Amino acid sequence: MFPPRTEPAPLRLTATATTLQTKGSRKRHTAPPSPALERRLHCVTRTIDYVIRSNVLYNLFRLKTVHIAVNRFRFEGTLKMFALIRELWRYINSKDEYFVLILGLDNAGKTTLLEVTKTKFSPGYKSADLSKITTTVGLNIGKVVVNGVQLNFWDLGGQDTLQSLWDKYFAESHGIVFVVDSMDHARLKESWQAFDKLLDSPALVGIPILIICNKQDVRGCLSVHEIKTAFSDSLDKLHDRDCSVFGASALLGANVRESIVWLVDRVKQNSECRPPC
Repeated sequence: MFPPRTEPAPLRLTATATTLQTKGSRKRHTAPPSPALERRLHCVTRTIDYVIRSNVLYNLFRLKTVHIAVNRFRFEGTLKMFALIRELWRYINSKDEYFVLILGLDNAGKTTLLEVTKTKFSPGYKSADLSKITTTVGLNIGKVVVNGVQLNFWDLGGQDTLQSLWDKYFAESHGIVFVVDSMDHARLKESWQAFDKLLDSPALVGIPILIICNKQDVRGCLSVHEIKTAFSDSLDKLHDRDCSVFGASALLGANVRESIVWLVDRVKQNSECRPPC
């Protein structure tokens, strides 16, 4: 709100007489103002009176205030527009996210599988030295984009003491990758027992499961058929969920891409049961 206009009283300027004193005389003579001075004073008086009466300064201040307000409105509008464009850009480029657990006994090759998966689906990714990968104690995390969706991998340690932590991640997972060491004949039953136990969790009902028979490149390894036979006692617990077995070599990258693509297709098909993040 602007203050109301007021009509100021008219301004009047008058010329005063000029006092003259002649040398040697004590008398003072008063001379009237000249006509030129009167005209100048009259012009100044009219100008000042016009400025005050027309509120030129008031209008200039008001115009400046309006100009500032308009610029502020435009600036705020521009900020809102950029914020809207930014959110729209994020929405257009956003991808559905799925969380996948990589489980299995220790030394099965889970971390190697994760590293190779990142190199397969992430151009420019520099993998760690696979020969120097050690047994995971805790959690490894990896992200890849496959067929327009983002997979967030959680690679959990497979030691006996760490298997009790697996179920803490079941509720948030969209898929399971269970890695079997095809070279470890002595622990095949132990691997099946760990797999059979996780199927008892109600949090995994309907979740697709990918079984990877790793180290198929090594001579003397268990065949995919032999591992399927060993795990056959768990078929009744699978019910209607998607489950597939792939023979692979994480170290060589053989069949890694194909198995992950299969899992992506299944978690996308299962999005009604377990929506993406």
